[in-house]
Amino acid sequence: MSRYLVEKTKTTGQGWQSSNRYFENCGERSLGQFLSVSFLVAYYILPQYFGIRLPGFDLTAQRMLITILCLFLLSKESRKKMFWEGVRSCRLWLFMAGYLGICFYTAVLRFHIGTFLYPFIELLGAFLVIYVLREYLGSDGFLVLFRRMLLFLCVLGLVEAVMRKTPFAYLETIRGLYTGGMIRSGSYRIMGPANHSLAYGLILISGLPLLCIDEEKHCFTLFRHLPLLLLVVVNVFLTGSRSTLAVMGLELLLLTVLAPGEQRKKLLFTIVPAGLLILLLAFLFPNSPPGHYILLQLSTVVDEMFGTAYAIRYGVDSTSLANSASYRDALLDIFTVDWLNPWLGQGSGYHFSWYIPGGATIHSIDNFYVANYIRYGYPGLVVYGLLILQAVGEMVRCGIQKKDRTMLCLALAVCGYFLNLWWMDTLQTIKYAYLPIALFQVISREKWENMSDLQHKAVHRYIR
Repeated sequence: MSRYLVEKTKTTGQGWQSSNRYFENCGERSLGQFLSVSFLVAYYILPQYFGIRLPGFDLTAQRMLITILCLFLLSKESRKKMFWEGVRSCRLWLFMAGYLGICFYTAVLRFHIGTFLYPFIELLGAFLVIYVLREYLGSDGFLVLFRRMLLFLCVLGLVEAVMRKTPFAYLETIRGLYTGGMIRSGSYRIMGPANHSLAYGLILISGLPLLCIDEEKHCFTLFRHLPLLLLVVVNVFLTGSRSTLAVMGLELLLLTVLAPGEQRKKLLFTIVPAGLLILLLAFLFPNSPPGHYILLQLSTVVDEMFGTAYAIRYGVDSTSLANSASYRDALLDIFTVDWLNPWLGQGSGYHFSWYIPGGATIHSIDNFYVANYIRYGYPGLVVYGLLILQAVGEMVRCGIQKKDRTMLCLALAVCGYFLNLWWMDTLQTIKYAYLPIALFQVISREKWENMSDLQHKAVHRYIR
């Protein structure tokens, strides 16, 4: 009887075809999961100076994975359909298209392809994040992977503080991008996988609010991932960035306000006293290395906010503080100069140089909004600003209407990042701001548009 069934199956071919399709689908899905995890790891962890230098274009590891993932999804009609569905369902596509249009005509008129190509790659990466989360990982699987990646960065940050050299420097294959170690007032400033300690600070503050999302209970929590949150706080201190410290303090304050009453009480009776004790010890032993470092960083933040000069007591040069304040005041005057076209930007390849009356010359722009005005003029600055405002507005509206604090965490991650850009440029980290935006697109669809998450459970176990 069994031989008859086998012979019949061979004759019709239906059983073999079904079996082959089953194994083919399993193999394709496993490959998709592997490429998705590899893409996100390269996207979040690997430095920009790890890759292959080509004439006029650096093929970084991240761009390699973007290319491979694009080829993978283009190789099958169903995958292309899923990707374009993610693009069409994103309510931000109109402003994104407008911004890319401005980048394109600026690139054409300024004869610099990177003016269009770099923003396009960053936005393409964001849509690929949406695709891999919807199709393979789900928001739960991504949050598990995200915490592991952030833990890896924070542990290496502590190693870097001891070594006084980032371990990622050993991955340098594209020469000229790695800037080397940074020291200010005698203290080494960690930089992680970024090219600058300020850039690493942007990575950390864009990820900190996401640690308050519990993917298992789908709720807000302050204490579920507390050890990792404290590691992030320590790493931010070790970057030595005044603005990042201030923004982190604001994020922690707002997260405390967002917390449910019981979690807020627990915080007030545990973490706050511990923090005050550490601060007291720093004041009692100001000449010890930890005490001196803590007081130095806190005093620079206070000086930046209130115009005081407490940091001078801990070895900061008063002249550098005065020059920094004068520089930031002068930056805003760039909007009024008549030799910059306000409607047509200079493009991303423009080498800025501006002589300020008084003897100083500005060569770098440490303010994203001023830099974006120079690159793309008022059209680019306004349209991109509307894009980010719409993204944050959707998160806040969704969080208030659905009474979902996790949505407000995502909004806080984006706001913290772009608030910090008032004191610096993106430094090749804009993709880290796109991650919470992409995650919101996925979570909102999973929660409130009845998208089945059965396909995500297997890969969630796969990542764990």
